[in-house]
Amino acid sequence: VKNRYRTWDTGIGKDIEKGKVGFKQLEAHALKFGEPKLESGRQEFLENLINEFI
Repeated sequence: VKNRYRTWDTGIGKDIEKGKVGFKQLEAHALKFGEPKLESGRQEFLENLINEFI
């Protein structure tokens, strides 16, 4: 879990948690970096594995 949410410990993630970022900054960040690369969690992996056998 810690690895999945590691981006909240630094940079803009940390600033969001502290309430330091507004919608303008979020928009600029989203436009600059685009869609995030999603990382599948362990639960999702196990659910998919089980679903293969059902």
